[in-house]
Amino acid sequence: MTGATGPEGKEGPQGATGATGAKGETGPAGPQGPQGETGATGPEGKAGAQGVIGETGAAGAEGKQGIKGETGATGATGATGKEGAKGATGPQGEKGATGATGATGKEGAKGEKGATGEKGATGATGATGKEGAKGEKGATGATGAEGKEGKEGKEGKIGAESVTAADLAKEAVTAAKLAAEAVEATKIKKEAVTVAKLAAPSAKPGKPAEGAIVVGAASPARKVSAAIVGNGVKKEWVIEDNLETRLVQVTVQTSEAEEPTEVESGANYKVKAISGKSIEVVFTTAPAAKALLYITVVG
Repeated sequence: MTGATGPEGKEGPQGATGATGAKGETGPAGPQGPQGETGATGPEGKAGAQGVIGETGAAGAEGKQGIKGETGATGATGATGKEGAKGATGPQGEKGATGATGATGKEGAKGEKGATGEKGATGATGATGKEGAKGEKGATGATGAEGKEGKEGKEGKIGAESVTAADLAKEAVTAAKLAAEAVEATKIKKEAVTVAKLAAPSAKPGKPAEGAIVVGAASPARKVSAAIVGNGVKKEWVIEDNLETRLVQVTVQTSEAEEPTEVESGANYKVKAISGKSIEVVFTTAPAAKALLYITVVG
């Protein structure tokens, strides 16, 4: 039969340290810690020395074409691989600072004076200056002393034409005071009166309108000229000659370029003295339209 349990014994002395136990298995990986702050960019490293280019290896022998294998069964599509992590971008070197602009250079010292050049050629003579202004009139000189009376001159003679025609009044000596043949013909010089001193010949009358007449001025030779232009109808033409006579001589001329030319035959017209101041010319046939004729009357 089992006896009763005795009292608990006292604690014994501490036993010796046991040997180190075996390392336990590595536990599961803990969760990923928070991302650390970006570290400061380190200085750019110096470029390494360029390596020596290795020698080209000998070309291997060309392999023979193997036996064409049979087409294997299409394999199952593998799982899509995960995208690899992006590699870190290398640091970019900093741009060097722009150098300061250099100071402006000072102006160089003034060069020495050059040698004197040769004397230039003499310039051309300048233009003649304008005539100076007219000087003022000099003061009137004192009146000289009266000269002595000269010797009496010889008796003068009246020179030729000492009194010219211009000095004489018109009709200074009237015809009534002149005796018959006061100057004998033998004392008259040849051509004492030249043609230049005679009155000019009769002027050509102006051209009239068709069917009209223009009478020119009478000349000292008692001659009057008239111009007529026919109209193909008018035959009778009255000319106021104012010659104060019925004793007249009439000439009719045709024209070319408005200038008198050929004398018309007297058989083609008749002349009648109407009075001492006018005549009438009657043509056998009326002058043609625009025909210019000149009629001259001498009394």
